[in-house]
Amino acid sequence: MLKFSKKTDYALIAMRHMHGLGGEHVSSAREIADRYGISYELVSKILQTLKRKSVIDSVQGAAGGYRLSRNLSGFSLLEFIEMIEGPLGVADCTRVGESAQCVISPECNVLLPMRELNRKVLSVLRETTLESLFKDAGPMPVMPVRQAVAGAV
Repeated sequence: MLKFSKKTDYALIAMRHMHGLGGEHVSSAREIADRYGISYELVSKILQTLKRKSVIDSVQGAAGGYRLSRNLSGFSLLEFIEMIEGPLGVADCTRVGESAQCVISPECNVLLPMRELNRKVLSVLRETTLESLFKDAGPMPVMPVRQAVAGAV
């Protein structure tokens, strides 16, 4: 099944949350986790990764947290996902680098079609910016703050 990992899902949730609140608003990992009922630990790790990659800034202090530091209009969905997950591919043989290992590739009868499919999927992800993705998703949903499920990851 072709799908994003939980890590990518949560990273997108956090980014849309911060984007929807505006550039100067500061959001904590706890705020995001509680708001969407997702794992605080995983959100914390994701936000730390995004900070290391200079996508968000951290603000210290009692009212501290994170805020966007990068313009999302030139930030492709492909670049974002690969920042979180590493190289993407629809099959092992279509990934770039060490993860491109396939024991049957010399005899594989779908290698070329899979590479073409991969090219098309990556093209869509490359052409989609985070700003357009969030804009096309409509307004931020209004919902009550949820409590993360104990032990949920």
